[in-house]
Amino acid sequence: MLFSILIANYNNGHFFYDCFQSIVNQTYANWEVIIVDDASTDDSVAVIQDLIKDDNRFKLFQNTKNRGCGYTKHRCATLAHGEVLGFLDSDDALYPQAITVMIDAHQLNINAAIITSKYEFVDLEMNFTKHSLYGSNIPKGKSYLTYGNGALTHFATFKNDKYKQSGGINPIMK
Repeated sequence: MLFSILIANYNNGHFFYDCFQSIVNQTYANWEVIIVDDASTDDSVAVIQDLIKDDNRFKLFQNTKNRGCGYTKHRCATLAHGEVLGFLDSDDALYPQAITVMIDAHQLNINAAIITSKYEFVDLEMNFTKHSLYGSNIPKGKSYLTYGNGALTHFATFKNDKYKQSGGINPIMK
């Protein structure tokens, strides 16, 4: 099962190395990464190009002008080929087994459209600082986007067909 990691980047080149390393260290091997840079004004594109140049599982696309988070994430999803999609921010990193855990969860919960993860906060040197306040279980009848006082959980993963049926992320969302 192909897993598509979707990264919408804007001016986070200085964080991308840790994100990149966490992806290439995954225990699950069948993945692709779709990166869309939203017309960054820093050195993000050069940093990303340098890191991914020898790994064809990474694909970098660029918006010609800054379009915002909604448009950029929506574009990532339209470019993905995986059966399962996972949004990952370019300033975040994954544990090595993260994709394996998500694939297993999607296979076990065949009717689930969205499966999220818990997350931890770290400092700039990737040292643990605290656990998230919100878990990964969203009560039935609650909205993913509004549960937990509006806090979105890290590494939200979606079955691609369900994502498309829903219309996905609103591209005009900023």
